[in-house]
Amino acid sequence: YPSEDSSAVFVKHSSVFWSTDDTPMVWAVSEADRIYAKKITIGRTLGSSIEVYEGLKKGDRYIANPTSDIKENMFIDAISVPATSTPANPHEHVQ
Repeated sequence: YPSEDSSAVFVKHSSVFWSTDDTPMVWAVSEADRIYAKKITIGRTLGSSIEVYEGLKKGDRYIANPTSDIKENMFIDAISVPATSTPANPHEHVQ
């Protein structure tokens, strides 16, 4: 079982998509609220979540339920799907 201070990051299955060369990716959200495809390295699957070894760290924002109309470099405001933040500190909350 992961410990409380585990640095493991988990994302929902629905947030991962596969590039044309079969690389797992997520739609990440930059500090400037732009969406970009980010390559990740995945590990274990636990229920509806996948462990991310590399590519996302705690506090990073990403699209948990991406739609097919998301494109590289779009602004987060241009889509109707909210960004999700990987659990970081309780003071950081993404709407």
